[in-house]
Amino acid sequence: MFLAISNAGCSEPLRSSKADPGTRGTFLRDPTNRLMLIFFAALALVSILLFHFSPVRQLINDRGGTGPSATPYVREIIIPIPDPGPTGITVGPDGKVWFVASNPALLVAFDPPSNTFEWYQMPVRVKPQSSWGMAFDDKGRLWMTASEDGVVLSFDTSRRTFQKVGLPNPLSFPVGLKVDGNGYVWVAMLNGDGLARIDPSDGSVRVYDLKTPGSGPVDLWIDQRGYIWTTLSLVNRIAYLDPVTGIVQEVPIEAPVISIVGIYVEQSSERVWFTEHGGSAVSLLDLRTGKVIRIPTLGVAASNVTLPYWIRLDPDGRLWINLHVGNRIAVLDPRTWTLIEYHLPKGRILDIVNAVGIAIAPDGSVWFTEWSDGRIGVLYPRKPTFEVSVNVPELRVKRGESLSLTAQLTGKSELPLTIKVVSLPASVSRWSRTELLSVYAVEKETVERLAGQTSVDIRLTFSGEVEPGEYVIGIAASDPFVTVTRLVRVEVLG
Repeated sequence: MFLAISNAGCSEPLRSSKADPGTRGTFLRDPTNRLMLIFFAALALVSILLFHFSPVRQLINDRGGTGPSATPYVREIIIPIPDPGPTGITVGPDGKVWFVASNPALLVAFDPPSNTFEWYQMPVRVKPQSSWGMAFDDKGRLWMTASEDGVVLSFDTSRRTFQKVGLPNPLSFPVGLKVDGNGYVWVAMLNGDGLARIDPSDGSVRVYDLKTPGSGPVDLWIDQRGYIWTTLSLVNRIAYLDPVTGIVQEVPIEAPVISIVGIYVEQSSERVWFTEHGGSAVSLLDLRTGKVIRIPTLGVAASNVTLPYWIRLDPDGRLWINLHVGNRIAVLDPRTWTLIEYHLPKGRILDIVNAVGIAIAPDGSVWFTEWSDGRIGVLYPRKPTFEVSVNVPELRVKRGESLSLTAQLTGKSELPLTIKVVSLPASVSRWSRTELLSVYAVEKETVERLAGQTSVDIRLTFSGEVEPGEYVIGIAASDPFVTVTRLVRVEVLG
């Protein structure tokens, strides 16, 4: 039984436990997905193709995966409490992993070297089933949102004490959270149509209203000038705030994007990356031209519905994204236009684990929460044993035109590799969708064994109804544990 604390004062660990196998969590309802209920129907199509034969098991042993559902790249740790429903996650400077367990409203610390947990009762009125934003400040305090409670909490990791900051609107539903260079804590309020700035020195809150009512700000990014950027998920726009002047600017997106969530702004502040939670894409907005390039994600669903969520930047400039219905952790390298998707182990509900939170540790490992399976996981970003390249990195075609390209698979794989062409629909309306590709044919859909290099010829026919513009297709090769996609930019001419 867990002991409750009655205030936000000193809090000793409620329990310290060594990680061990436990009961998997039940499927909990995620309140933030109220924005995208239309996509839940696609969950019924989700499945994972798992290969249960000796080469696969041997590969797991060779590459160091552990746990009952290990892959060569992923280790799972079962949270030793019933039905924890983990959501937000972050990693401290010392490598300790912190996350929120929705049931029964716990802040949990996991120490990887000792393989032990400590957890602390959160001083909130309701279970934080959507506690997403988490960040450390330079004084060692961990800040986090408690969305249903309408508050922001800080936890002093040395004194083990909580402090609570109430937002002016208790129904504001705070989601994204960042700490700026001056120590201010910034919060995106999904239902509050604004950004809140908390001054930790006195707990005061200042709210900056956005221009568009019902815009649904979700995630935050702070650029090198100190501007605060946010995604407006309900109106598919980007907004930014100059905290010196208090002026908010909104950037409309002309492309047909769907439910944008995660955000990353390049150092030049001229290009913005964002995830399309509803569009199963990672997209790039060029603020100078207004053009959007949409990159498809693959995932495990027959319909390719993946629901990408957050973006996390690593020291090498790569973008890490959790595909929480695609059941993968993806990493996009903007320099090489390569997307790698690391497959997650089979989940209890519809074969997915619902990886809803993601964080990068100081050592480069990638941690994530498995919301519906009651676990946390760690991904070791080892380079796959095979690579994909193409003979033409960019294409220019006319509507209805057919052309060929050659993909090169290089490296080594003892397991069969499946070859696919990946693309997003060119447009989607309520009743129909226009496909970018009307026909494509792959010479070898499966490469049984790779040793060195092999070529695969691909024939593409572009739809005669597609609008002129810039698009991206992917040439993907998959084994049971990882998918490597070489992205190809396509300009469709009128």
